[in-house]
Amino acid sequence: MTNRFVTEFEKNIDGKHHANRILAGMDFSKRNLANGDFRGAKLMECNFDYADCTGTNFTDANCYGATFRGTKLYKANFTRTNLATAIMDGADMRGVTVTLQCDTFDNLQISSKWWKCWLFFALMMEGGSLEEKAKLEEIIGTGMVARLREARLSI
Repeated sequence: MTNRFVTEFEKNIDGKHHANRILAGMDFSKRNLANGDFRGAKLMECNFDYADCTGTNFTDANCYGATFRGTKLYKANFTRTNLATAIMDGADMRGVTVTLQCDTFDNLQISSKWWKCWLFFALMMEGGSLEEKAKLEEIIGTGMVARLREARLSI
C-alpha cells in the first residue's frame, strides 16, 4: 500500500465545488462542471473550453484571462466577476448573468454572434431615436434581429 499525498483539489470528489480557492491556470476543459460553485475563486487564465458550466456560480470570481470557447454557459452566474481579457465564445450563453461594470467588459473577447445578441438588448429598451435604433438593427442584421425577437417571444 502506497502512502500518497492527497491534495485539496483531489479531495473535492465531484470537482465542482471550489469556492474561494486559488486555482489560477487550471485546465477545466471538457469537464462537467454543471451547477458548480466557483464563488470568490481566483481563476485567472483558467481553461474552461468545451466544459459544461450550465448553472455554474462564478459570483465574485476573478476570471481574468480565462477562456470559455464552446462552453455551455446556460444560466451561469458571473455577478461581480472580473472577465477582463477573458475569451467568451460559449456554445450556449442564454440566461447568463453578468454585472455591468468595467471589469466585466475590459478587453473581453466575445464572438460576433454573442456580441450581436448582447447589442439586441438595446433594441428592447425605451430610449434612443428611431434612426439610432435603425442603425443598430442594421449592425446586428435584420435576419438576426428577427431570430432574436422570435426566440424572446418563445421564452
